[in-house]
Amino acid sequence: EGGRFYLIEAITAPALRAKALESDSTLRAQFGERYERLEGVGSLWALGVWHASQGDSVVVRSLRDALFAVELRSHATVAGQLARALSARLLLLRGDTAGAVTGLRALLTFPVTRAELEWNMGVTLPVERLTLAEILSVRHEWDEADRVASAFDHQAPVAFIPFLPASLALRYRAA
Repeated sequence: EGGRFYLIEAITAPALRAKALESDSTLRAQFGERYERLEGVGSLWALGVWHASQGDSVVVRSLRDALFAVELRSHATVAGQLARALSARLLLLRGDTAGAVTGLRALLTFPVTRAELEWNMGVTLPVERLTLAEILSVRHEWDEADRVASAFDHQAPVAFIPFLPASLALRYRAA
């Protein structure tokens, strides 16, 4: 599942696109063309984020549904949270920015433990935080964009590190 980090980080680091494509190809070969044999919630979410960045709503919907199925089977609230993150991505792909903002704001209030906050990319939702900050900036909601993006300054979540440069650039433009 290590390749999932390339899928996420390629969103803010285009130089990693080739590695992300390679990871995606490897996961398809291992788990099926639509990842039907993949159960790892972090990987399902990372693939959903990656395919959303590529504009592939069909695959994103399939991955979202797989996460909801994991939540139903195992009562894993994190799986449901990640499914809702992909739901917000689907709204964006359909052009429903207002709905996506509502969904993204709700995601960022999800309670997490300190250990999850420090090491779990899925619960820190860096892609969703950056996306929300970008939308707010485009909508000229500068103060809230700055507040959302300033979360990347926190030293604890290791998952925030790759997103810090994009966050700082966004906050610079917003200022």
